Amino acid sequence: ISPGHVAALAAAEYMGVPYVFGGRSRLGLDCSGLTGVAWAAAGVTLPRDANQQTQVGRLVGVRGKWQGLMPGDLLFFIDKTGRLIHAGVSIGGSRFLHASPPEVQVNSLDPADPLYSKTWAEAFVQARRVAE
Repeated sequence: ISPGHVAALAAAEYMGVPYVFGGRSRLGLDCSGLTGVAWAAAGVTLPRDANQQTQVGRLVGVRGKWQGLMPGDLLFFIDKTGRLIHAGVSIGGSRFLHASPPEVQVNSLDPADPLYSKTWAEAFVQARRVAE
């Protein structure tokens, strides 16, 4: 099993955990807290902040080109001003786990997927592969 699969499985264990700004535990976590604990399970320490996490690994996806995403890839999202505001963990393909109020949940970048989120698909800016 790849480190990315380990990270994706670890992130999935947090499904339904409440969103808490600055949180990094089962009591609650924020978006970069989720990516951090997911990758910690795979033995990789990520920087705490999503902005810093954009410097980890290699670029594997950009807006409109997410089809090759693999479990564990980090997804990053921007607001309308171009400021990075959010991070998530790919579970492969278009679906990703992320801590967004009210809780850790799964959404999709694919309009044909029932879990599609237009908001997050439009905000998606890049994806990075932490480990092969």
